[in-house]
Amino acid sequence: MANKKFSEENNTERPLSFGRTMADIIADGLRMDIIQKRIPAGSIITVKEVADRYGVSPMPVRDAFNTLKGENLLEVSPYKHVKVLSIDRDFVSDVYDFVSAMECLIIEEVCRNCSDELIDKAEHYNDRIRRMVENDDPDKEEEYGHLNERFHHTLYSAATNKVVIKQYNYYNDTILSSFRIEYPTSAKRLLKAHQEHQDIIDALRKRDAAAAAAALRRHNENAKADFLENSID
Repeated sequence: MANKKFSEENNTERPLSFGRTMADIIADGLRMDIIQKRIPAGSIITVKEVADRYGVSPMPVRDAFNTLKGENLLEVSPYKHVKVLSIDRDFVSDVYDFVSAMECLIIEEVCRNCSDELIDKAEHYNDRIRRMVENDDPDKEEEYGHLNERFHHTLYSAATNKVVIKQYNYYNDTILSSFRIEYPTSAKRLLKAHQEHQDIIDALRKRDAAAAAAALRRHNENAKADFLENSID
C-alpha cells in the first residue's frame, strides 16, 4: 500500500490528549481512512508502512491494528498480513443495531434515575434543534450533530451501569462518530429527529421506561435508514 492511501492529515504530528495513546491516534486515523475509502477494501497494509507514516515504533501500530480488528475493520492473518475489510450495509446496520440496544438499556435506567431538571436541560437542546431547522440555518447539518450529541449525553449522564456506558461510549465515540463526520445527518431528517427526541422526553416525563426505550429505538432505526440512504453505495 502506497503512502498516498493514508489521509494527508495523518502526516503531521499531533499532540496526545489526556488519556489517549499513540495507538489511539493511529487507530483513529486509519479508521477514518477506511471509512472514507482512502484505503480501499481489500488493501493489504503493513506495520512498517504505518509506523513510517507516523514516525513511531511498531508497537503502537500493532496495538492500533488489534483495535481495528476488534471493530471488524481489519483482518489479521496468522501470517501477519493485515487486510482492510469492506464497510457495507450489513456492517453499518450491525453497528447501529448494537449501539441502539445499549442505548435502550441506558434510557430505561435513565427513566428511573433522572430528575426533572435533567429532562429540562435535554429539552433545551432539542428546542435549539427545532429553532435551527425552522430558521434554516446554513450550517444546520453540522450544528445538529453537536446538539444531538449534547441531547443524548445529557440524558445518559443519569445512567450508572458502567459496563454498558463504557461499551456505548466506545462504539459511539469511535465508529459512529467517524461515520457522522464523513456522512452528516441529511437536512430532510432534522425536523423529524427533533420530534423523535420530543417523544423520548415526553416518555421520560411520564417515567414510562418502556415507552422511552421504544421511542429511542424508532429514533435509531430512522437514523440508520437515513445514513444508509445517503452513504453506502
